[in-house]
Amino acid sequence: MNTKKNAILNSDCDFVLAMENTMYPNYLYEKIWDAFNTDRVALYLGDTRIEFHIPTNCFVDLRPYFNTATKEFDLEGLGKRLREMTQEEYDEILNNARKFRETGKGKYRHYMDLLTQRIIDIIVK
Repeated sequence: MNTKKNAILNSDCDFVLAMENTMYPNYLYEKIWDAFNTDRVALYLGDTRIEFHIPTNCFVDLRPYFNTATKEFDLEGLGKRLREMTQEEYDEILNNARKFRETGKGKYRHYMDLLTQRIIDIIVK
């Protein structure tokens, strides 16, 4: 994970594309947490019930730009949305994500990483 995080931090990007392998209710893994931890605005698609886990003001929700029937993105609409995003709006999304990251739910990925490392340490011993 540190390699992925370092690659993003060393890049000249403002957004992190965070897409799950599938669109399924409550299927939420590391993608959005990785984006939050790099302090970039996440563009998220995956969990169809994401708003029950993470406030939608913490990221750019890609669901309105994805047609589930055809599996196609409205890239023109998404591009327009991102080009028209003001610095103030970007900063607000980023600040919302920072605040969320400090909540119990927001620290979920951190605790999962700690648990994973403990299990690896036990296995390796």
